[in-house]
Amino acid sequence: MRPWAIAALVNAADLFGKTPASQARSRGHFQIEKLLTKALPLYIAASQGNIEIMKPLLDAVSTLLADGKRKEAREVLYSACEVKEEVGTLMVITPLRIAAINRHDKAVNLLLEKIRKLFIT
Repeated sequence: MRPWAIAALVNAADLFGKTPASQARSRGHFQIEKLLTKALPLYIAASQGNIEIMKPLLDAVSTLLADGKRKEAREVLYSACEVKEEVGTLMVITPLRIAAINRHDKAVNLLLEKIRKLFIT
């Protein structure tokens, strides 16, 4: 699945103009709504270990770094999703962390390489 396809699915509206996020909100699933509105394509791809989607997204990070836009590159690499645990605490989970949690070694290595470049560029 391409990065734009993920965004298209998350932002897709039905015949009544309702998106997955608005449907979740109307049914009282506020945590799901929050995930849908805050989860970025890199986070979603990392959570699935989908290298095909991650590579073009991380190529964009390389372009940002080459253009001297370290802040923007950092925002992409550390784009996080907030998850409320059962005990009520709020956790911020980055693409690297979700890839590691799900044991997607290739995704972890790919993210670590880009993060390393963030610090040496």
